Amino acid sequence: MSAEEAIARADRVEVNVRHLGNIKTYLADVRGAIPEYREDFKAADKALRTGGDQGRSALGSEHIEVVRSMHAQIGRMHEILDNNLKDLAAGLDKTGDAVATLAEKYKSVEARNRLAVSALQKLLDQ
Repeated sequence: MSAEEAIARADRVEVNVRHLGNIKTYLADVRGAIPEYREDFKAADKALRTGGDQGRSALGSEHIEVVRSMHAQIGRMHEILDNNLKDLAAGLDKTGDAVATLAEKYKSVEARNRLAVSALQKLLDQ
């Protein structure tokens, strides 16, 4: 679907400045949970590698090629997941900042529109 089709399908979009401000707060709350997720995944990775009987891998002996391969794949997956969580956090920060900027600009446009309407009303009343 093109942007034009999406806009046409939406028919009309209305924006409330207060709601825009709430979006930044919401995104900050979501972003605040990411460090905990990263720590949870790190702990799960450590438990997989060293948990179980006497600190041995839950997957079995590292002397078995398949187990070494699985450890390597899981390590890469953990690294990718951690990088994705970092990228998500950065994206949430940038989006929150952009929405806050948009809200500030929208407030000033809204104020100008109110002034223009009141000036127009004065002209009509004359």
